[in-house]
Amino acid sequence: MSKPDHPAQRARLQSTRAERCSAGQRKQLERLCRSNTARPLLIDRDQLKSPPAPPGTWGAGLPSYESLAQAFALAERDPEEARTLLEPVVERMMEAVHHYDGTVNQVMGDGIMALFGAPLAQEDHAVRGCYAALRMQDAVRRYAEQLFASHGVPVEIRVGLNSGEVVVGGIGSDLRMEYTAVGQTTHLAARMEQMALPGTALMTAATLALAEGYVSVKPRGRVPVKGLAEPVEVFELAGAGVARTRLQAATARGLTKFVGRDAEVDQLNRALDRAGGGHGQIVAVVGEPGVGKSRLFYEFTHSHRLRDWVRLLW
Repeated sequence: MSKPDHPAQRARLQSTRAERCSAGQRKQLERLCRSNTARPLLIDRDQLKSPPAPPGTWGAGLPSYESLAQAFALAERDPEEARTLLEPVVERMMEAVHHYDGTVNQVMGDGIMALFGAPLAQEDHAVRGCYAALRMQDAVRRYAEQLFASHGVPVEIRVGLNSGEVVVGGIGSDLRMEYTAVGQTTHLAARMEQMALPGTALMTAATLALAEGYVSVKPRGRVPVKGLAEPVEVFELAGAGVARTRLQAATARGLTKFVGRDAEVDQLNRALDRAGGGHGQIVAVVGEPGVGKSRLFYEFTHSHRLRDWVRLLW
């Protein structure tokens, strides 16, 4: 029997063979084709805010681990159905990280690893990581309500946070680049995630020290951690705090005595007197970071001299 050389003959032969396949075999072939379909690599240049960090960069950051607590329940379902239910959860976790300018450096099936403060340096990386954890918990909780109503599947995530020094390096080629962070800091963040109950987020004292005032927590005591000789003090992230700036957080903890700014305070008082006389004034406070501009403004606006004034802050 000669081989079919004409395209039409080959098409008819393939159609005959396909009809002979059972329904189960056809479903397996379709699933295999979908899973091996190549996907294009898209790079948005607008998202490249800074050049990549060189391999082996040392810096301070907040590694964050997030995982799906009910992954075992999805594993019992059809792989295609499980993937359909799982992808929106991972997407919501990644959106929360990106919302606060974090970097998702690993996607591990039913969870992710994110970095704040590395490779992009951020002064408030711990606060951003905590806010991202709260945002993803809220987003997944709302999605879980819809999922339970439609499929009867409970979905909750666990989050682990830790802050400290990490070594960040790039791994990959010209077509694909991934960042990885190694060190004790990432190990402890992973342990926090593993110890967290479904629907909760745990952090270490190192993260709380950097985010105190910005978030509210519940102490969980000192907990033994695998791989560490001493127990670690653990806190559960309960919600956002009232502070939105570093000065507000410092005020909640208690401010030190305000000294050494008599000349600046006198200048502000003179401007206040002229404004009270009907001559509008604009005062700009300029200085290097950390010299006390916000504290000077705080002391002036809370002075007894402004008791009868209407203050508008934004």
